[in-house]
Amino acid sequence: MEDSLLTLTEPTPGLQYAQFVNILRETMSPAELRQSRYSYVVTSLYSSFERFADALIEGFVYQLETAIAHYDNLPERIRATHESRTIEALNDTVWMGRTATESSDLIENLYKCSATPNDYRLNRPVYSRHAFNYRIESLNRAFVDLGVPALVAKASSHESFLRYIPQPGLEGLVDHEWGAIDDLAVRRNDVAHGEANDLLSLDFLNEYVLFFWHAGLSMYEVLRQYITAHIVSRHGHLLMDVDQVHHEHVVLPFLDLLPAGTEIEIGTPVFMATSNAPCDRSQLGFVREIRVNDVGVERIVAEQGLQVGLRLSLKPVITRPIYLCSSTEQWQWIEEDCSELSV
Repeated sequence: MEDSLLTLTEPTPGLQYAQFVNILRETMSPAELRQSRYSYVVTSLYSSFERFADALIEGFVYQLETAIAHYDNLPERIRATHESRTIEALNDTVWMGRTATESSDLIENLYKCSATPNDYRLNRPVYSRHAFNYRIESLNRAFVDLGVPALVAKASSHESFLRYIPQPGLEGLVDHEWGAIDDLAVRRNDVAHGEANDLLSLDFLNEYVLFFWHAGLSMYEVLRQYITAHIVSRHGHLLMDVDQVHHEHVVLPFLDLLPAGTEIEIGTPVFMATSNAPCDRSQLGFVREIRVNDVGVERIVAEQGLQVGLRLSLKPVITRPIYLCSSTEQWQWIEEDCSELSV
């Protein structure tokens, strides 16, 4: 279990860690060795979580840029905080000294947001800049500035997290309140300053790893839904209404609903509304097969009166409309099913 636990944090290859432990055994007492192992895991686990949180923030900003072509159409909260966060970052000499981002790039991007709003770039790193260890409050605050309120509350109630049920006896740390995030930050600070605290057993540390794994997946799923909503609202065209499901994954859409000349090909993204508000929650799918007059084709151009059958990767529901988006690989990441991943 210990080898598996430490492999998850990936600080060093397994062989190097084994050699490291052997050296420690020769130079430390059993109590000191336990403290060293504990410090090693806590530090590695927090570092992994911090890198994940930074990447989640910056990746979300990038996907917003991809989905929203004009700066003025970004969520109001982002437009309200982008300038102030950039200025704060430029004035943070410590952060500027260790980041790979050049000050000239931050200034240029800030200028382009107002000068050429249809060809803008947000300063992604300024949203992940943080002075202290991530805690629930700071994690939530980072995403509030990106137009996503109460991320932790949304993620902790998401079905991908609800499938994960912590072992009995871990309530208060590894639970729906996500107290493990704040607890890990405290323990990481204690370790960094050489302060002694209660050592967690390997079983408990292993549960911590599992918690952060499932918490990370659920946050990703919540943010993926936000991006999907932006894509549907700005790039979606109604493909079919609620009464055109033929059988299972096959639909018979009225192409008259689409703008003239709209292209549909195998792999074109489609989104099915999964709530009463079409752009609130949507499930992504793709066109897998196209048939015209019972003949399979790779691509069609929508025209009035054309009758076509489409087999989709998702299973249509007769009460939910489906929207078509332009075929592009930039949104293929949304199709990933993280629920099947495992540690």
